[in-house]
Amino acid sequence: IRLTGAFVAGGVEAQGFSGADRGLLRSQKMDHPDGDLGRVGRITTVRADVLRQALDAGVVPVVAPVALAEAGGFHNVNADQAAGAIAAALGAVQAVFVTNVPGVLIGEQPVSEMTRVQAQDLIRTGVARDGMAVKINAALDALSAGVGRAVITDLAGLANGTGTEIVE
Repeated sequence: IRLTGAFVAGGVEAQGFSGADRGLLRSQKMDHPDGDLGRVGRITTVRADVLRQALDAGVVPVVAPVALAEAGGFHNVNADQAAGAIAAALGAVQAVFVTNVPGVLIGEQPVSEMTRVQAQDLIRTGVARDGMAVKINAALDALSAGVGRAVITDLAGLANGTGTEIVE
């Protein structure tokens, strides 16, 4: 709600959607090696037509990461994974994953570009962990699903076109 409100206050025609609205996002329960995560899901389908209708009308859709569970009820889904799945469903040229750091960091320095293998190695070795590992995996999933380019950056990088690009 706050993000949609900020867009509208800034003069952007924006509309908030729950991923459950019109069945925009559908999900299955997420299996996790550490046990049951409750009502946490992974996205199985995205109704791109719903988003295209908004975009064709000049409206920026702002999607909350809640999905309709295929087995009934709702699932919380990771926002980065939702963004990547939405980008893929729309056939996006680029998916940008915004975080609070200027990209994927090695030490204190952001890396401008890395390959899939390098990104996977950062996760495997624990250099990238927690939220950054999730962002990297979401970027890799988006690339695998046909998105042309995936970038991880912060707000300043979004404004000036910097960050970490993950390439095949």
